[in-house]
Amino acid sequence: MTALAIFRYIAGETDQGQAGWPDYHESLRTADARQERRALEDKLRPALLAPIQQARTRQESDLTEEEIRQLAENARGLREVGLLQSESERAAVQWIEVKWGILRASSLEKTGDWDEAVKIWEELDRYHPGTPIVEKRLRHARIRQLIAKVEKWLVQGKPEEALEELQAAQDNVIFSRSWEVSRLLARTHSALGNFEDAFRALEDAEKNLTRDYTDRPASEYEQQLASLESTRKELEQEQYVRGILTRVGEAWTGEERGALEALRILREALENPLGKDERRLVNKRDVILHSAEQAILRNVEELENEQGDEGKLKVIEILLDLTSLEEQAGISQEKSRAWEELDQRKASL
Repeated sequence: MTALAIFRYIAGETDQGQAGWPDYHESLRTADARQERRALEDKLRPALLAPIQQARTRQESDLTEEEIRQLAENARGLREVGLLQSESERAAVQWIEVKWGILRASSLEKTGDWDEAVKIWEELDRYHPGTPIVEKRLRHARIRQLIAKVEKWLVQGKPEEALEELQAAQDNVIFSRSWEVSRLLARTHSALGNFEDAFRALEDAEKNLTRDYTDRPASEYEQQLASLESTRKELEQEQYVRGILTRVGEAWTGEERGALEALRILREALENPLGKDERRLVNKRDVILHSAEQAILRNVEELENEQGDEGKLKVIEILLDLTSLEEQAGISQEKSRAWEELDQRKASL
């Protein structure tokens, strides 16, 4: 192909020389170059085109990856230098280039390298526009590329950046009509506490999925519907948990102040299916109990320095308050710090 490009340049058939080539000037070699160019084309066309056409005619499935790569490179060369003369020749070249593109892109997609996969599909779409498989795979790759980028923002704890990325993408119909992108938008709004927007985006996801129902097998559609229902439950749980944490924050002002009411709220929430075993609620419960317990035990230590029965009664009263906190936190009497302290003081009463 390089020799052909040189002959064409010397023949004056193109003014686009490669880097380092001298400027074109017509010379006595111009006619010779044209003759050499025609002779070379007559050799290249059958030598490179015939194997591609034969492979396409037989729809060979036993071609090795290396054979496909070589045929695709030859096809690209034929296309780029304009040696294709008929629709059947262009169809054969398109077939092998798309076949090679599928292999390359699929390998990248398996490793999650959506940026490079999109580049391959965009190149194929540019040179072979209107090819159904290319358009479908390009759309899928662009959606996965966006999702990967947004999920990275979410993992990094940057939902604002994720939302900005998704909102900018809504101008593109590929993304605005994607049920997966709408679902991710719902999750992003949820991470920001925008639950009205989150449930609205989830409704859009359901509409997008239903609209495209005919494009997928029934089993796949059912799985996708189930995934949306799972997302709905996640949103409901997140909304519930955030509401509980808000109520707890209003009730508990630090140490033992408001601890009993806060622990009561958390106990009820952890018994609710939406809050059961939720890590943030468990952690909040443990923090409140520990803080209140430490404050109460400091008060006990101070009161024990007082003389007389009044000081002892105050200690008992405070420790009983601690047992109430422990009860709300689900601490059994066997594991209770308060009952341990009370037992130690029985003999002195």
